[in-house]
Parts: sequence; C-alpha cells; structure tokens
Amino acid sequence: MTAPTAPAPDAQLYDFRRPPWIGRDRRAILDGIHTRLLPTLGQVITTHLRQAVTLTLREAAMVTFGEIRDGLATPCVTYIVPLPGDTGDGLVIVEPALALSLVDRLFGGQGDPGDRPATLTALEQAVLGHLVQGFLAALRHGYRDIATFAPGPIRFEEIVERIEVVGRHARVYLLALDLQAGGTAGRMEIILPAGLLDAFIHGATADLALATAEPPRVLVESHVRAAQVPVVVRLPGFKISARDGATLAPGQVLETNHSFHGNVELHVNGRRLFVGALGRQQGHVGLRVLAPVDSTTPTPSRVMRRTEAP
Repeated sequence: MTAPTAPAPDAQLYDFRRPPWIGRDRRAILDGIHTRLLPTLGQVITTHLRQAVTLTLREAAMVTFGEIRDGLATPCVTYIVPLPGDTGDGLVIVEPALALSLVDRLFGGQGDPGDRPATLTALEQAVLGHLVQGFLAALRHGYRDIATFAPGPIRFEEIVERIEVVGRHARVYLLALDLQAGGTAGRMEIILPAGLLDAFIHGATADLALATAEPPRVLVESHVRAAQVPVVVRLPGFKISARDGATLAPGQVLETNHSFHGNVELHVNGRRLFVGALGRQQGHVGLRVLAPVDSTTPTPSRVMRRTEAP
C-alpha cells in the first residue's frame, strides 16, 4: 500500500523583471491608500482644468530606472523633483500628447492643440508645472504615513539624456495613472526613489501636512503677466526703385523725409499691434504707446532716394 502523496502546491507566476517588493499586508495598506488618494489627485486636475476628470491607477510597481528611461524619447515632457537626502530625486512624466492637450485647456482652449510641435514654451512649462506641483502636494499628503518627502522646486526637462534622477540600475517606485477629461486622455507617471519606501516596508510611519497652494487661475495669471514677450519697434516701411536697389554699393546713403522723432510701430511676436512715439526720459530713449492699430491695415511706405556718400 502506497502512502498518499501530498497535493502539489498551486503554481504561481513569477515576474523576474518585477519581483514582489513588499508583503501582502503592506500591499493591502498601499492599495487602500491609493483608493483614497485617486479622488484627491483627480480633484487637483479638475480644479486646474475646470472640468470633471477621471483618474485611474494603471500600475504601481517597483522597477529599475533604466526601464523607465528607455521608454522615453526626446522631446519628452518631464519634471525633475529634487528630494533631500541621498536616495535620489523624483520624476513626473506626462505623455507629450496629453501635455499639449492639458496646456491648451489651461489657457482656456478645448484641449485640441492642433498640429503643433511637441516642445512646450517656457510659459507653458511653468503653467503645467503648477499643475504638477499641486499633484505632488496631494501625493505627499496621501503618502504621509508611508513615505516622508519634501520636494524642492521642480525643473522641466525634455532631453532624455539629461534625466539622471538615480542610477540606471537603481530601483524606483512607479505610479502610472490614466487620465480622462472629455476628449483629453493620456498617461502620467510618478517616479520615486525606492529608498523613500524603506521605512514603510519595515513598518515605520511618518506624518506630514499637505502644503497649501494658490488658486490655479491666480497662478496662470501670474505667469502670463511675468512672461517675457519679444517686442520690436520699427520705423514705417520705405520704398526704393528697382533701379536704385540694383546699384546699391557700400558707402551710399538712403535718404527719406521721415523724422526720427515721428511715430513708430510696435510689433509683438511678429504682429503689428500699436503705434508709438519715440522720445527721451531721464537720459534714456523712451517710447510712448499712442494707440492700437488694425493688424490687417497695410504699413504705409515712403519713397527713398539714393545719394552718394560725401
């Protein structure tokens, strides 16, 4: 009579690239934190966009940083998050198409940026950066019992080779989120150094209050007001005959009856918007804005004549 054999244990899949990094009890705690955190993160984006947002958790896993960076392409939309200590820095990645749509909505559009380059302007980087900062503040508050971190001023980066928040083979914590707001959809990823979660894995806790932030509309307005816009002052156009133009040579002088102290045009980003007058103020050349102009009206031209240099 043969002895009964013990039942074989159920086979379980094992991912060697992403092995289990915490026990079941800790995983259950983390799942509960995410359940409470997602509505808060969604509310941050809703407040900025002034539209209802659905945010879902696609993945929460421990991976290597090289795996994250290999999935990026230049130009990318990332914000480097300086963190104190020697664990490394954090990273927020926004899918480029989603970033363009969010920026368009933040400036009052419908979320359709059209056919435009993926690169963000400095103003767009700053405005989107405030949404990211609000996102980080909510995440920091939601994780206050498992990961204590105080991020410094974030920095935008679009060149993949310049993103070195931790070593290539270092472990990082990936929180991948799917965002849906009307016709706007895409993915955001938050990357934190694995060292930030060591205390949680070993049972320690921390307490950290949520940082306050200014209303999103105030932040957008402050950046718009502080943005530097190139302004060019031009004298009205001149005309010269084809005959004189064909025989121009060094040393010749072009004369016109236009006075230096007459009216000039102000061009903002290549568009003719205002008429102004040149003068002096406290020893400096000054410009007074007189009136707006219709950009569709052609610029008046004056006839020039060529004379020989004395």
